[in-house]
Amino acid sequence: MKLTYMAHACFLLEINGLRIVFDPYKYHSFSGAVGYDKLNVSADIVLLSHHHDDHAGIEEVSGQFDVIDSEGEWEYDGVKIKGVLSYHDPENGKLRGKNTVFIVSTETCSVAHLGDQGVVDANVINELSNVDLVMVPVGGTYTLGPKEACEFITQLKAPKTIVPMHYKTPKLGFPIKGVDEFLTVCSSIPSIEVGSSQVQVEDILEQENKKIVVMKMAKL
Repeated sequence: MKLTYMAHACFLLEINGLRIVFDPYKYHSFSGAVGYDKLNVSADIVLLSHHHDDHAGIEEVSGQFDVIDSEGEWEYDGVKIKGVLSYHDPENGKLRGKNTVFIVSTETCSVAHLGDQGVVDANVINELSNVDLVMVPVGGTYTLGPKEACEFITQLKAPKTIVPMHYKTPKLGFPIKGVDEFLTVCSSIPSIEVGSSQVQVEDILEQENKKIVVMKMAKL
């Protein structure tokens, strides 16, 4: 598996030629607050955790692709995709609606994308028991914040590799926290910066405990 961090909550996952895009943002949405560069990405499958413009900009993705935006199970050429119902806020979606957590797995590796997960959810934590790598929002206000994200990660069954996402940068005008604040709050878990927007998932997986891997954004 090859994972590319595009920006914000958008990632490209490539598995034996199959291209899966998670949560593409709409260019300059929210009156320009989402200021990242245009995605310019193609896909076979687009996974949408929910339909806010910073997560559902399918018009930014090229190619003939399937869109999956709900709970359920699918399989493409041996790649399994599972959508798990969760919520965008601590009040079971009353404030910001539902959210879908996506788990993508092969026989040898699995990753999960939490979208705009807004609550420490025991059901989601249980669903992630056997997942190798988890992309977790850490900025707060609209999602898990630094403290809540750390609490969430702490409850996950090891081994786990955590990739933080959805945090403040110079190109994002949302009132949320930066990744450094999350790393400070969660300093009990070792962290590394890979210095790249692209990694081979198998190369960064934790074998025994938990670790946080901070990736660069390709579109920053």
